Amino acid sequence: MLLMGGQSLASDKPPAIPIGIDLAKTGPIISPLLFGQSLENTRYGVWRGLSAQLIANCKFAGPPRVDGLAADWSPIGAPQALFQLDHENPYAGAQSQRITLSQTHRTAGLAQGPLPLQKDREYQVRLALRSDKPLQITTRVCDQDGQNCYESKTLLVDPSDWRELAFTFKPPRTDAQARLEIVFSEPATLWVGTVSILPEDHFHGMRRDVVELMKTITSPLIRWPGGNFTRDYE
Repeated sequence: MLLMGGQSLASDKPPAIPIGIDLAKTGPIISPLLFGQSLENTRYGVWRGLSAQLIANCKFAGPPRVDGLAADWSPIGAPQALFQLDHENPYAGAQSQRITLSQTHRTAGLAQGPLPLQKDREYQVRLALRSDKPLQITTRVCDQDGQNCYESKTLLVDPSDWRELAFTFKPPRTDAQARLEIVFSEPATLWVGTVSILPEDHFHGMRRDVVELMKTITSPLIRWPGGNFTRDYE
């Protein structure tokens, strides 16, 4: 007991309260649906993400950077090449990436990396492109230094509306630092609407290995998509 100002104060320690448990008495059954898993599915909510998509910002969303490029993309040919996000006639969403090259004997385009590739695994590549003139586009998948090319495709784009181009490839070795390049080498304007690289065995756009591991959890309820990602989901 403490004394303060001539008055005594009792200890603030709460009294012990006995609790008894009757093991012979049962209560109502709790539904298993009250328990589940919450999974953030935005790319890296699980290791390397639930999405099988290797390309970040594959539809060029968001505000432009200072160099005119959408987030997660790198320029090829700057400063001779001009980069802008164009809101006129987009392929998907509100905008596409516009690349303008006005000089001869130059190369312009986009790049992204690092991309994790596995040896002998088949990948599906899809692009949506349009141009202001008949234009030859080269799409390369290579190592980070550009010394070893795993796949190279030359594609012809015409000045009509959006054209979808697709091909598959199998890298000869595993490379966690691979790089994608989309380039052209003559004065022209190219619009890139979307770029996608998916492993051939993806499960509706999701990583099959993550889906198989989710099955082992045997959760009766999975919260999708989780987090504030829902505010941007359409």
